[in-house]
Amino acid sequence: MSLNRHSPALIEQGWIRAIILVIVYTGLSLLWGYYVWSPELWFTVSFVLSFLLVFLFRKVLDRRSFESLGFNPAHFYPDAVIGFAIGTFLVCIGALALYYLNYLRWLDVVYESSDFFISLAVLAMIAFSEELIFRGYVLRNLMKSFGKWTALVISAVLFSIVHYSNLGIPALGLINTLLGGLVLGITYIVTRSLWMPIFLHLSWNFIQGPVLGFRVSGLTFESVLSIESSGPALLTGGAYGFEGSVVCTIILALAFVAGCYLESSKTYE
Repeated sequence: MSLNRHSPALIEQGWIRAIILVIVYTGLSLLWGYYVWSPELWFTVSFVLSFLLVFLFRKVLDRRSFESLGFNPAHFYPDAVIGFAIGTFLVCIGALALYYLNYLRWLDVVYESSDFFISLAVLAMIAFSEELIFRGYVLRNLMKSFGKWTALVISAVLFSIVHYSNLGIPALGLINTLLGGLVLGITYIVTRSLWMPIFLHLSWNFIQGPVLGFRVSGLTFESVLSIESSGPALLTGGAYGFEGSVVCTIILALAFVAGCYLESSKTYE
């Protein structure tokens, strides 16, 4: 007997389903990390793992369709385009602020097509995996148990905790990861579409690293532009990259406020 979309969830409480998924996903990712030395392979396996886990959890525990997480094809455009544009705009504003404050300059233009597209593929897998887990499944299920604002904060906290293992993450970097989770989460709440947070997340990382030359959450990517930064790490982000900068904190905070305003301005039938 097939399950229809109105079948009751196998586990009633959405927050329990969300926590179980985070624990299983984190545990398997850490376990796999002991056996994989290639970052590209690790991200590829994590991508496949996130898809399979969410698909199984959605079908077996939630008893709902995978597409209902926010993958309506009709919403791909313009949500994906808007999301990519927002991420690009936010990063470029931050880079320009550092440039005009004389804390940043670009030295050269270097383009290797193979490295460029490998980086794009890796960052696309990261964006898809993390948004599928933390916005598509975790945030959506937390909203079944709590109000949207409580669910948003909890999902962002979980998102930042998982990133705590990032190499050399400073306290400000952790705060910015939390703010990033809030920004990505509010776009999901406003649109109920995963296309926007996925492409916002992708452009945020891609423009930072492979294009402008920043480190992305402490990771180094081959980039089109060769970068040199100087000044206090509080402003430049230091070895961690732009996400360790107070400039990033201000930009993400303002973006979150704007998202909250859009959500509070919505009219519901």
